[in-house]
Amino acid sequence: MVLKYELLIDNRHFIIDELLNPCLIEENIGSIETTVLNNKEKYFLYIENSKNLKKIEKLLDKLRIKYTLNFVEKLDKSYLTKYKESVKPVLIENILIKPSWSNILTIEIDPQTAFGTGQHETTKLAIKALLQVKKDNNSLLDVGTGSGILSIVANFLKIGYIISLDNDFEATVIAKKNFEVNKFNYYNLFAGTFASLKNNLKFDIVIANIISSILLKEKFYFKNHVQENGYLILSGILKEELENFKQEFGFNGFLLENQLFINEWSCLIYRKRSCHENNNK
Repeated sequence: MVLKYELLIDNRHFIIDELLNPCLIEENIGSIETTVLNNKEKYFLYIENSKNLKKIEKLLDKLRIKYTLNFVEKLDKSYLTKYKESVKPVLIENILIKPSWSNILTIEIDPQTAFGTGQHETTKLAIKALLQVKKDNNSLLDVGTGSGILSIVANFLKIGYIISLDNDFEATVIAKKNFEVNKFNYYNLFAGTFASLKNNLKFDIVIANIISSILLKEKFYFKNHVQENGYLILSGILKEELENFKQEFGFNGFLLENQLFINEWSCLIYRKRSCHENNNK
């Protein structure tokens, strides 16, 4: 069990964040959670036993902090890491300072002729969709990779096998540079079309951020390369054409998991039915 105490001090003090909490973590004797209520900061101390409490009191005295400790309740051990939730990344001018456990990903993409800097709504939608479906997916096909940004995100998400495909050779040259800058070392990057792939090659995720006319033109291949229970993510569809697009694309054998919108753009997330689901349909 974990003991929770409220730590009361006369005034907010930088020592709490800069010295006390790091000392507690380093000595493995507890942690502090900072919360804000009615624009006032409150501090809660989490420790495993009363022996650690005495060590902490000595540390507070050594740091010359005037304090009061009030017992609150007993909790499970997960609360020893509760402090992580209150430690937010800090951006100071052009420097981002973040704790090692932060899930913020830093990707470097320079604007060039290949599409996909993260600024356009369709790219944002595709990334949001990828974050939604990422679980234990081990393979991904990025069609029309452009700058390679979706493949880079997939690599950060630790998807094991990624194929990046674009029919524009110049785009693959740019994507290769972006892969190297972002330390994506084990990539499979090809200049070509679906014909470059074996017909029986299946992926956990097939994703594309390209214009809707191309999505419709290649609809058979998009559907064919998704394995059972895999996801098909399609971005680049105008909201006003969405319903017509769905009908023309034909999502038989797929279930609509979600559809995302930013301004006039939309993105579809479909999951391919398993044989079991199709048989019980």
